[in-house]
Amino acid sequence: MKKSKLAIFFRNGSKPVPRALRMMQVAKNQGYDSIFCGAIRENDSEIQGTWESFKYFRVGDKYPLLNGKGLLTYIKFTYKFCKGLYFFFKEKKPDLLVASDFEVMIPAIIYSKFYDIRLIYNIHDNLAQRYNVPKFIAFILNFLEGIMVMFAESALVPEGFRRDLLPVWCRAKIQVVKNTPGDIPFSEPTFVGNKIRLFYGGWLNWGRGLKDLIKIAESNPNIELVIAGPGTEDIISYIEGFKSVTYLGYITHEQSLIETSKAHFIPSFYNPNTLINRYAASNKLAEALAVGRPLLLNSELKILASFKDYDCVLKKDYKDIFELGKVINDLINDRDLYFDMCIKSRKLFEEKYSWTEAKIKMENMVKLNV
Repeated sequence: MKKSKLAIFFRNGSKPVPRALRMMQVAKNQGYDSIFCGAIRENDSEIQGTWESFKYFRVGDKYPLLNGKGLLTYIKFTYKFCKGLYFFFKEKKPDLLVASDFEVMIPAIIYSKFYDIRLIYNIHDNLAQRYNVPKFIAFILNFLEGIMVMFAESALVPEGFRRDLLPVWCRAKIQVVKNTPGDIPFSEPTFVGNKIRLFYGGWLNWGRGLKDLIKIAESNPNIELVIAGPGTEDIISYIEGFKSVTYLGYITHEQSLIETSKAHFIPSFYNPNTLINRYAASNKLAEALAVGRPLLLNSELKILASFKDYDCVLKKDYKDIFELGKVINDLINDRDLYFDMCIKSRKLFEEKYSWTEAKIKMENMVKLNV
């Protein structure tokens, strides 16, 4: 029997996020054995295991969650992780590498050039927009990311405006592959009494409106908030201190979709003080549209320009998102209007987030050379 070719997906997180998982499945369907290699993060110190049917491995020393703080610590542990990655590549001898961060592109480029291995760059967050730095530093970071794209066989970003941020001379190699969750059916919302459920699933960060979401739940007895995702201990401890909040921990993408369909609203807030947050194109946003839920967004997000004709968005400036609590209550009191917005959300998903289109693009990128 012919042995499957190996595709290694990797980033400096501990587990593959939905964007990587979708591509891992596409690669598997194309004949690859897809595995993930990540860092040792959070309190999960297992060196290998299985996550959503895919094997994962971890290399390097335990990598602290820094939330953008501690530059020297970040450099130290990134170096150790990248060194571990390179030796992991040498041990496994992959046929395809798929990198999901700028930092991990360095060992990937070295290995791919030495051993003539295919390399794809899946850009989750544009490097130059991640940090609030002077313009000339941002220019240098953007130039460096363009170089990384040129070393790769191809690259992908979640939205067209994210490709437009990168240097003109590298854009021909970049495909726009939306963060669509897959072939997800519409899920009609249900109500138990007068309870309104909000679900936040994703990375736990103070810049995601978590405190305002908790304030909304605490000040509205008919609103319950469910939160899931990884984060630092101080954030998790804070969340768990409120009776109106249920914290589920780090759950699978399949579980996240179930929670999304059980909720009435899916908040996707990003503090615009960090530039990349203005260009956010999150998984949970597309997942909310897929099951048919009105979007809760802050008005500074660039992606709103794509949604202006659909009337399925509730928005406030980031500093005023607490006021959405009243807006939510008023909308739920008009069930006909709420259900109409649910239908419009699904229509937006079907027209802007086609799984068929995203799947074909990924298939073309990872397909086996025969």
